[in-house]
Amino acid sequence: MEKASCPFGKVLVRTRQRLGITQYQLAKRTGRSVQHLSQIEHGKSEPRISTVIMLTKALGVDVGDFVREVALELELEKPLT
Repeated sequence: MEKASCPFGKVLVRTRQRLGITQYQLAKRTGRSVQHLSQIEHGKSEPRISTVIMLTKALGVDVGDFVREVALELELEKPLT
């Protein structure tokens, strides 16, 4: 299983894999390169909002639900104080 190092990337990988979509397939659906998607999934590149919308549309998921899942992931990563 691919590892992602940022909340957005983790949710993107998890969603993509849950739907049985490869990076290559998602790249074809969005017109982005596999390398660009890999950089996003591994936290090496932060997507613009237009890219987030394009990715969620290509995955067939609601952008609001996707962003909420990213927000929850961020909360889980917060250190307990």
